[in-house]
Amino acid sequence: MDRIIQHQYDQLAQHYDQRWQWYLDQTLSLLQDWARITPGDRVLDIGCGTGEFERRILQECPQQSMVGIDLSRQMIAIAQTKCNTYPQVSFQIARAEELPFADASFDRVVSSSAFHYFVNPIKALIEMGRVLCPGGEIIILDWCKNYIVCQIYDYVLKWTDPAYQQCYREAEFHEFFNQAHLTIKEAARQRPGWAWEFMIVRATGTGSGSFRQKFGI
Repeated sequence: MDRIIQHQYDQLAQHYDQRWQWYLDQTLSLLQDWARITPGDRVLDIGCGTGEFERRILQECPQQSMVGIDLSRQMIAIAQTKCNTYPQVSFQIARAEELPFADASFDRVVSSSAFHYFVNPIKALIEMGRVLCPGGEIIILDWCKNYIVCQIYDYVLKWTDPAYQQCYREAEFHEFFNQAHLTIKEAARQRPGWAWEFMIVRATGTGSGSFRQKFGI
């Protein structure tokens, strides 16, 4: 599955920002508002794509420390080019379910429009909780299957997109956080136009030590 996603997004990378400009503006603006990133935060962006979120944050705070991960080499290459003048920002290929970082490495873990590609969403959330510092926050935005149009997307993509897993109803989404022992502090749904409805969650963890005890990691 990783190779399928890599191949698909390697092909899309060159024209991705231009093709999805409106969508990126809507989703990343919403993620930025919810993330409430402060200059001292260490930020992990899961499914960073072409580094557009990093670029937006760096425009406001050029000293921000950020790490982006993605499965597409071409997406990562574009992200690195965008942010090559910021030594405190890095990108690497990695899976959400196997984050290559130490416990309690980040103050903010964010992800936009990637959750519906996760093969094991609960394991991905457990990993996010593991690398989150005490008092840190996880902010995830994804499509909301409560909305009929997103149900249509979900049906069609399962037949046409080999990399796609599924999107979820809000209650299912929230239950994943509960199973990963993450506490939801705030949640909402937002529909910027008829074509999409997004759900977004802000959650906290319980500290890396307790995560290791609960999940044997």
